[in-house]
Amino acid sequence: ILQVFQIPMDYVTLSFALWNFAAVGLISVFWKGPLLLQQTYLTIMSSLMAFSLTNLSSWTTWILLALLAIWDLIAVLCPFGPLRILVESSRNDKREIPALLYSATSGEEIPLSENIRYNRGEGGVSDEGGINCDDERSGLKLGLGDFVFYSVLVAQAALFDWITTVACIVAVLTGLNTTIFLLAIYKKALPALPISIAFGMLFYFVARNTLVPYAQSLGLSLIAV
Repeated sequence: ILQVFQIPMDYVTLSFALWNFAAVGLISVFWKGPLLLQQTYLTIMSSLMAFSLTNLSSWTTWILLALLAIWDLIAVLCPFGPLRILVESSRNDKREIPALLYSATSGEEIPLSENIRYNRGEGGVSDEGGINCDDERSGLKLGLGDFVFYSVLVAQAALFDWITTVACIVAVLTGLNTTIFLLAIYKKALPALPISIAFGMLFYFVARNTLVPYAQSLGLSLIAV
């Protein structure tokens, strides 16, 4: 970032800034801090991880995303899936899930999911044990891994054209909303990756093979849309 924007900075200032950035991030994510600050750090972490994965070849990235979506189905829905076992053990022990979760507030109670969950932010004892009175961390929770691979999909689409980028963003949001809708209906554990990844890959290849050539032909014909 410093090279791109040509920001002059010495090593002492850079080291001091990185140290403080890392220390505040560790405290807010792994201990306690404002929800907005935690969301900011988790978003930055997922963006950096997604950026590092853009060095892979295009087909390697798409195959990796497809395999991860399949693995997410197995890990969450199968009786022997590790995420399902983790959540069941956390419920039995009345403790939080030991994972990095992106949280958002909500006011309706929907049963816990491995990747996405709702929890009522009211006073009283919750299913996880403890008091949730004015708990800002209650609500919708999305696993950081899912957030990372959403970003990888959009970043891969951005390497081709802005049309595919917009299509993949719409696809990911549509898939996520569909997953939350199904979670509210079936009230059982649901993986967060498969629907969004499937929509994203479908929208990407459709946009790449239809919308992009169509937009280019309109541009050559000097037709503005």
